[in-house]
Amino acid sequence: MNRPSAAHITTRQSGVSLVELLLALAITAMVMVPMLGLLRTTGAASSQVKPRVDLERDADFAVQRMAAQVRGGAPVSNYSVNGGKLIETNGTAVSTLAESVTAFSQAMPASAAGQQLVQLSLTLARDGASATAVATVRAGGAR
Repeated sequence: MNRPSAAHITTRQSGVSLVELLLALAITAMVMVPMLGLLRTTGAASSQVKPRVDLERDADFAVQRMAAQVRGGAPVSNYSVNGGKLIETNGTAVSTLAESVTAFSQAMPASAAGQQLVQLSLTLARDGASATAVATVRAGGAR
């Protein structure tokens, strides 16, 4: 019986060669470079939209708070704009509802089914962005 000598026995080694590793890194880099540009674009768009979103949130908060007062039927607070701030005065309590106010109006356009409607409009502007919130509510709520 002929047995192979130790010189003829070859063993297979497992693993990744340096060439395979470098090739995988090159392919990964080619895929990632365009994605970095996409991330940069998304970040820039987000920073441009954020001031407007913040203004819309602030305007909605103020208008919804005023609408709740009108709906509640309780003595309605007095609202005024002073130095770009929307000020709510209720008895001796004074609160700032919004800043950067450029326009505010309260109107009673008509009555519906015997109840007075109140229309509230608030416009805020800051850092080149602006937002307007409008609500029409029945004074004293639905009955």
